[in-house]
Amino acid sequence: MAESTKLVSAAVFVLAVLLWAVFGAFLLLRQGNLGEVWAAFRGQPWILQGLEFLVFLPWAAALWLWTTPWELWIRALLVLGLAWASLYLLYPWRAG
Repeated sequence: MAESTKLVSAAVFVLAVLLWAVFGAFLLLRQGNLGEVWAAFRGQPWILQGLEFLVFLPWAAALWLWTTPWELWIRALLVLGLAWASLYLLYPWRAG
């Protein structure tokens, strides 16, 4: 892999870790705000929603999962699994 590609991959990974950390902080400290963020996201025009959903796919999916009326343990397990899967796929130093 080229050095510039490794640098970009590392930067994207660090950004993803930071976004998951912010999501986790909101989850632990301000769960009510996540509902407000989801309502604001859903209130935007469809085209903008689609673009944001594509760019922020794991976080938008986690936000949707967290605002469902499912049991707490199911939502927590799914959000943690989504965070792990997205970080694993973005991890730039894995073999393969």
